[in-house]
Amino acid sequence: MFKYLKINKLATFLFLLIISSCNTKQPTTSTSHTIGPSFYHWKQTFKLQQSDKEAIVNLGLKNLYVRFFDIIWQPPTGAIPTAIIDFQSQVPDLSQPEGDSLGLIPCIYIENKVFQQLKENKDIEDLAEKAAKKIQFILKKTDKTNIEEIQLDCDWTASTRQAYFHFLAQFRKHFDAHISLSATIRLHQIKYAEKTGVPPIDKGMLMYYNMGKIKEANTRNSILDNQIGRQYISSKTRYDLPLDVALPIFEWGVWFHGGKFSGIFNDLNEARLKEMGDFKEVKKDVYMLQQDTVAGNRYLRKGDVIRLEGIEESTLKEAAAICRQVVNSESLNVAFYHWDTTLIHQQGIEFLKEVYQQFE
Repeated sequence: MFKYLKINKLATFLFLLIISSCNTKQPTTSTSHTIGPSFYHWKQTFKLQQSDKEAIVNLGLKNLYVRFFDIIWQPPTGAIPTAIIDFQSQVPDLSQPEGDSLGLIPCIYIENKVFQQLKENKDIEDLAEKAAKKIQFILKKTDKTNIEEIQLDCDWTASTRQAYFHFLAQFRKHFDAHISLSATIRLHQIKYAEKTGVPPIDKGMLMYYNMGKIKEANTRNSILDNQIGRQYISSKTRYDLPLDVALPIFEWGVWFHGGKFSGIFNDLNEARLKEMGDFKEVKKDVYMLQQDTVAGNRYLRKGDVIRLEGIEESTLKEAAAICRQVVNSESLNVAFYHWDTTLIHQQGIEFLKEVYQQFE
């Protein structure tokens, strides 16, 4: 009799344990995410043509991250705003499939050198106040006064974290509580978060591009290299902030003279390269100039080399799969850099939608 009761108790316990295990596992296996398709607008002039508006609607964009201005260090003046945006057209209230209108997210790029130079808290606080007022002044020129987020872009380091984080805390005080503050997060800041710190913001934007050593001649693609990306991100990667994701679709040419880095030609591909001069491909995506030529205000000599860097479809899809491993919130923005209808149609609207969908 007692033996029978013990067996039944054991069976009941095991049954309850199995049911409990099933119930606790289900939430953790859910991988559903709500995606906010977004783009970066990093040009100094904001002027949308009809083709831009059509692309915005066709992509179902939720947000445009728009660079308002940069802050650089310029002796003897100090920290100054530069590359201030010129709004020649309004941010359109384009209806999206979900019924939302296009959102505007102001962005400021700040040179890390600014925080290397600013040592006193008062100077940092003054800069935060001036930057906030500058954004508020520019916003009055648009019809998007009810913004929901502002983003700061600075590649801070362990030596500047204290100054930069103090700036962020002070900057936040100049805006209503409902406005989120986000900041860009580079790969090294994720991998070495204990050293570089986690900024006092609401969420981060993982910048998954510009990861290679651009100035080295043997670099394959400094814009996007998933072999490098995997060294920083894996399924075990954790970060103490909700993360959005930024991916590249831009292209450029990296110029070398005498084997040394000489500069960048933006928006350069093979077709435009052939228009520049007589180039011969010496290895994949690497071209050598066969005779002297002039490109814009730059004089290139015979023997100079240009490495073309761009984004292939398979590489971009792979990048999305890698970044999805660090997605740590149910709702996130996935943004491409940068807004250019030529690049958008070159990649293909349907293909870009497929990349967005990889994060769902």
